[in-house]
Amino acid sequence: VAENLRFELDQSELRQRELSARVRDLDKEAAELQGVVKDLQGQLSSVAARNNSETSNGVNHQIVDLHERLTASETKNMNLLSKLDEALNEKGQQTTSNSAWKIQELLEKLKAAEEERLAAKKEAEDKARHSERLSEQLKLREEELRTCEEKLARVKARASDDKEEALARLEELQSVVGRIQGALTLKEKETGNLRAQLQGVQASLEGRERQAEELRKRLQEEREEVEQRCGLTCEELEGQMLDLRRILKSREKELAASSETIQHLEEQLDKLNAERETPCSEGEDTDTMVCSDQDYKTRCDSLMEINTKLLQTIAVSETSIIELTESRAVLLDQLAASKASEKHLKARMEAASMNVEDKEQKILDENLRLEQSLQKVLLQKEELDARLKKLQQENLDLLDAQSSLKAPLTMTQEMLESTKAEMVEKNLTASQKSQSELLEKLQETEEKLRAQTEICGHLQGRADELENRTREIYYEKGAAELNEKTSSLESKEAPSKLVMAEAQLELNLREVARLREEVVELRAQLLAGNQEKMKLQALQEVTAASREDLRMLVDQLKAQVEELNRKHVDDILRSQEREEALIRERDGEARARAGLTAEVMSCREEAERLKMSYEAVRVENGESREALHRANTETAELGVHVCMLTAEKEEARLRWEDLSTRLQELEEEATQEAERLNACVEQLRQENQELRCQLQTEEDLLALKQRLQEVETLRTASQQGIQVLQLHLSSQSASHDNQLQKVTPELQEVKSQLEKEQERFFSLENKLKQMEAENQRCSQQIEEKNIQMAKSANLILQKEDELIHLKENLSRSEESLAAAQQACEEMAENLRRVTQDKQSFDLRTAAELDDLYRTKVNLEERLVELIREKDALWQKSDALEFEQKLRDEETERDFNYCLGCRTQFSWWLRKYNCRLCGRPFCYYCCSNTVSTRQGGSRESCCQDCYSQHSAVVERHPQVEVTHSTPGSPFSRLLQTTRSLAGVAGGDEGEKLDDGVFDIITEEEVSGVNDTDSFTTACSPGLGQQGAAELCASAADVPSEDAEDLSAAVQDAEICLLKSGELTLSVRFTVDDILEFGDSPRELFIKSSCYSIISITMSSPGPTVSWTFTSEPKRISFSVVYRENAEAPVEQAKVLIPLTRCNSHKETIQGELKVRNPGEYVLIFDNSFSRFISKKVLYHLSLDKPVVYGGTDLL
Repeated sequence: VAENLRFELDQSELRQRELSARVRDLDKEAAELQGVVKDLQGQLSSVAARNNSETSNGVNHQIVDLHERLTASETKNMNLLSKLDEALNEKGQQTTSNSAWKIQELLEKLKAAEEERLAAKKEAEDKARHSERLSEQLKLREEELRTCEEKLARVKARASDDKEEALARLEELQSVVGRIQGALTLKEKETGNLRAQLQGVQASLEGRERQAEELRKRLQEEREEVEQRCGLTCEELEGQMLDLRRILKSREKELAASSETIQHLEEQLDKLNAERETPCSEGEDTDTMVCSDQDYKTRCDSLMEINTKLLQTIAVSETSIIELTESRAVLLDQLAASKASEKHLKARMEAASMNVEDKEQKILDENLRLEQSLQKVLLQKEELDARLKKLQQENLDLLDAQSSLKAPLTMTQEMLESTKAEMVEKNLTASQKSQSELLEKLQETEEKLRAQTEICGHLQGRADELENRTREIYYEKGAAELNEKTSSLESKEAPSKLVMAEAQLELNLREVARLREEVVELRAQLLAGNQEKMKLQALQEVTAASREDLRMLVDQLKAQVEELNRKHVDDILRSQEREEALIRERDGEARARAGLTAEVMSCREEAERLKMSYEAVRVENGESREALHRANTETAELGVHVCMLTAEKEEARLRWEDLSTRLQELEEEATQEAERLNACVEQLRQENQELRCQLQTEEDLLALKQRLQEVETLRTASQQGIQVLQLHLSSQSASHDNQLQKVTPELQEVKSQLEKEQERFFSLENKLKQMEAENQRCSQQIEEKNIQMAKSANLILQKEDELIHLKENLSRSEESLAAAQQACEEMAENLRRVTQDKQSFDLRTAAELDDLYRTKVNLEERLVELIREKDALWQKSDALEFEQKLRDEETERDFNYCLGCRTQFSWWLRKYNCRLCGRPFCYYCCSNTVSTRQGGSRESCCQDCYSQHSAVVERHPQVEVTHSTPGSPFSRLLQTTRSLAGVAGGDEGEKLDDGVFDIITEEEVSGVNDTDSFTTACSPGLGQQGAAELCASAADVPSEDAEDLSAAVQDAEICLLKSGELTLSVRFTVDDILEFGDSPRELFIKSSCYSIISITMSSPGPTVSWTFTSEPKRISFSVVYRENAEAPVEQAKVLIPLTRCNSHKETIQGELKVRNPGEYVLIFDNSFSRFISKKVLYHLSLDKPVVYGGTDLL
């Protein structure tokens, strides 16, 4: 826009220079006219009057022209000023956008200041005192502002009209802001719908991108085809034009040859045979010429048709290209909008998935931002107060200057209005005259064209007659030749007849050539006449369009005035509706806050009730076993955690209340400052409009100054003419005296003539005196106007400087207003975020309370089951004791042999008592194992008790060979594994944290430790010694037993994948892992559930590495391989068995080299923890193998 304005300014300067050059030319013409006056000394009286009248008329016409040009330049200057205002507005918008970017940068810097939060808490009291002082200062300044506003009200009364316009503009801006806010709320509502539509939008975007690519390809192909066609058609046309030129050249050559043949025929009159052949050849040539002309015309018509078709195809292709570009732009806009919505949704999802601590940190950061924004607003307020004082002083000065300038401005405005009215009337009369002249010219040209068409018709008729005559002559020649053959007498007269026929032929050919030339000239005249007619029609259309434009401008101005009035009324109504809506919103927020406080109180009461019930349950179950004690301690820890959560909730609620009060105060202050800034902006806009009006009057003064300069040039020219006339009169009087002295006898005859000349002389002197008086009066007026113009120029310069300062102040105030509005919007957004965070926090606490209630119910049910099991065990133990006593009474003496195989006991065959009946047996007869309760520990018994005892609940068949020797390899493997369990279980038995709630006996705990010791021995976290022992123990195991053991371990992972409850499943490909980034990702695992990360590998070779940590306690980890994602779980292979890792204390690292393509599943198992959910932070990376081509070895 600035470049266009500069270009137009340069054009206006060039036009002003042209006008000055024309004025100089006119001055030169005036000087020439004065020279003519000097030459015509003999006819002073008549010539002087004529010259004066002619010069006055010429000057008047020139003044009229100059006035017209000045009006045109004034209109252009006004357009330029409007464009400058638009450019300034655009610059203001750019400054607002730049201020927004600066605010964002400041917000980013504020994030870096989070570490100084603790020091800021200590200084909070000092800041509170400072804020109180500032509030007192604000009150004082508000009083000062009230006084200033009273002074300004007096100034506003004088400029009420300008104020109304400024208010209308401000209301329009506010309406635009309201619309934008409404659109923002609608967009926030639409985000929920957009979440569901994201996948469909992505698919549609991909389809549209494909369509866009296809459209691009089609466009390129169509462009190439059109270019090829255009190139081919152009080449064909050029080739046809060259052919036509060649044909014309050949025809010209043929004409020249025919003329030469005619001359040759005149020389060779004696040869009759040659003369007979030549006319035949000439007739054939003329026939060919006619045919060639017709062919040329047909070719020209065909070429014109081809050209029109090509133009039509080019226009169609251009329209299609434009439509495709528009569709592409629309698709790109939709892409950008969808991407922006995706980013916004991702940001919202991240904000929703943040923890309470992060939100607390955010709230504190927002507090710091609000405090800093408060300080900035206060500083801006002080600056604006200083600027207000300066503006008030400047307004007073301007009002004084305006009162002094009003009188001369009114005079100049009246003069300008009168001159403008005269100029408009003259322009209208001139345009009407020009239109009438154009119509007359059009009629004359039409008549000329008609006459020329008639002449062409006559000439074509004559040409046809001549062609008919030539044909008749040819026929006569043929008849003459036939007659010559028949008669010899006629042959003597033939030469004379041939000579006459040849002469007539030559005359006819010349006439044909002349007629053709006349036809060509007439056609050229016809074309010229048509062009002139078109030009005249275009001029007429331009004049009519200018008239219609003027009428349309008047109608538009009237419509704009009416629309402004309507908009003003609509904006007032809208502002009232907005105020009512804001009041309603505040009431709704107050109700919501009251509801939130009531909900918090109810949550507290429910938490206290739960505590009381929990304590009662703990007192009732205090006498149970150690497992129950462990369960109670864990529930106590949960209660403490609940208390911590409630305390944190109370703290968050208090912080939220403080923030809400602080936000209300900040909103009130922001509204007050916004109102004050709006008042300042209204004042500045009013002053700006006044200065613009003054600028317009000053521009009118500049135009008057130019006109006065022109009048001064005319006055100097008239003074020079008067001086010349005086010199001429003095010279004439001297010549008359000389003539009187020389010619005394002729005095009597010439007395009458002298008297007449003296009378004329006196009349001329009177006229000269009158002209001198008028010139003096004009010179005095010009001097006075020059003085006034000088004063007005000084005032204009001063006003321009003041205008520049006011514009700068206006831009600054607008920037501060935009910053305040942005701060208000940020506060509103922060309030909304805080409310959303509170709602999410309430939902989480409710979910946690529900979990606690469920755990309580589960514990109560488990307690009842344990009491029942305890009663059953006591009854069984009493029955066993009674039976044992009976058997002891029956067998009073001891047996030294086995009751099963009847072999005596010795040092190598030990005695074993059956755990059910108590009788002595050897190891081989007492190797059966049973359990007296469901899922209980195993006990050794004899064969009779194994098959017939009533207390047996479960019978366990023997896995190993029944009669194996004591030193068998499998027994050694069991001994090594149990020794390892004793070493590892002794240290880690106390550290178990997740299985505490499994209420089991001590023997079951030892069994669990045995199984855990076997799995943890296989984990990579053990030392080298444990691994060596395991390898040594595994070396002794046979291959069949090892396969059975691996199958047993493998079944645990496969059973987990089959029957376990899945929380989350995350899928990755090679590209996803390469784009994983540096930051870890989060995986959530519910209690008694598991989560998996599946990695699909398409080719072998790369190595996948992982690191992970867990919160709040440890987790089990495993890796399973499958050939496909659709392959059954039974076919999966376990690469790393389930191992519990201390990932809550240290980061676990691992890697896996891909040897087969397929799906690798990382399992994070939390099924052993019945009540605690866990969170895993993991990071994946991929290293591809480096393949060498062998070139570096050469």
